[in-house]
Amino acid sequence: MTSQKYLPSTNEFTPNIIDLFFCLEAIKTSNDRSQFIDKVRDEYFLEKAKTRTDPKERLIQQNKLAGNVLIGLRNYLLVKEEQIELTALGNQILNEPEKAKDVFAKHLVDILCGTEILLSMDRLKSRGVSPRNKKLLADELNSLGIQTKTGRNVSQSTTDHTKFATWLNWCEILDDSDSIIEERFHNIIGRNSGLTSSLWALSDEQFIFLKHLWEEDRTKEQSSYTVKSLVNDSKAHYGDYISKMDQIAANIIQPLEEAGFLKIHRTSEGRGGNSGSVEPTQDLSELTAKDFDNKNDNFNTDMRVTKPLSQIFEEIESEDTHIKGIALEELSILIGQSLGLKFSSFRTMSSDTGGAEVDVIFEQQGIFYSKWLVQCKNTPKSPIHVSTVAKEVGNALVNTANGVIIVTSGKFTKAAVQYAEATMIKSNLQVHLIDGELLKLYKLNGTAALVRELLVSSEKAASLRNQSII
Repeated sequence: MTSQKYLPSTNEFTPNIIDLFFCLEAIKTSNDRSQFIDKVRDEYFLEKAKTRTDPKERLIQQNKLAGNVLIGLRNYLLVKEEQIELTALGNQILNEPEKAKDVFAKHLVDILCGTEILLSMDRLKSRGVSPRNKKLLADELNSLGIQTKTGRNVSQSTTDHTKFATWLNWCEILDDSDSIIEERFHNIIGRNSGLTSSLWALSDEQFIFLKHLWEEDRTKEQSSYTVKSLVNDSKAHYGDYISKMDQIAANIIQPLEEAGFLKIHRTSEGRGGNSGSVEPTQDLSELTAKDFDNKNDNFNTDMRVTKPLSQIFEEIESEDTHIKGIALEELSILIGQSLGLKFSSFRTMSSDTGGAEVDVIFEQQGIFYSKWLVQCKNTPKSPIHVSTVAKEVGNALVNTANGVIIVTSGKFTKAAVQYAEATMIKSNLQVHLIDGELLKLYKLNGTAALVRELLVSSEKAASLRNQSII
């Protein structure tokens, strides 16, 4: 990520434990660290460490907890480093309590990683997952480039991100169900909550074109701009960033209109839609230079899906083959996301198959590298035969993959299941079959149901291999 945003270490600095105003006042009225520690310990931690029979050990532990509050205050930029002194932000919150929640909310969202926290939690909710799932929330933040203050990836065992979310609750940006309070967010931050994620989700050429339009509108403030002049001027400024000049309307202009950043005024069809004019929307005007600067250049390569799972399943049943095909793509990517895999590439685009199937390649980069193929087939009335499983096993071998996941809205034949089991016995490949019944459970219960079933499948694969060795 291009910004300096990070996830602050929180420890005991959370509104569930301490009162922000008390801590800020304690900083202001303390001469040194030890005085602050004494005040916070006496206020919040005298009942802690009761299991320590040695009074000295108990005091050390209580002081450590109070010291963690100081670390949190500094990580949230409310107290200066190496000094017991409030920052300008800390002073403002203490001196203007009636504005404290508004001021701190804007700080959390614009300066710290509040935007990314909100986006990540919203993604998890749309997938039917708890937005405070520590592991998955850490994965989402890592995918957005958020790291710790020391430059490390967010740990899957940390609670710093969920405690950050609790501060967003305190600021009344999130409600009790962890949903964004849209009107308040807009009033404080100055834009709709979904604008940043919409901006980051743009392709590179869409983003560059939009950035040029935003820059032009900031200086000229015209009611509309011709597409031709925007294309020519932006190319002069940014170089040849447009891949297909004859498809500008389909690849750039129309997606930006769908995202709500501009309105199209069509005067004529023209070659590739490189005609007519566009009008900037209110959403575009609400973006700032910081929003463009903070765009994650790697956002698109991860192909994150934010659409609710229920909507994806509805669109899979659409009569429109294009809508159905896109929904299958999203389902396959969402399944990979649910399993902690990283999108690598498409092998067969659904638009090439009339929405009948889509094959996606995923990778998992950790101590050990692995590659997975996910094949989705929308065949509710036709069972998947052994030939289909055999084909995907062959594809896996050609693509040097470690595993195959085949998803169908229908059923697998008995022979197809037997072939998958035989493959796992005789090779290093894992083959997981997900049928329509499991998809129903996935739709109703989210990721947990899918993961449980695949764990059972993995255990069965291990058992089959062990039996073959014996």
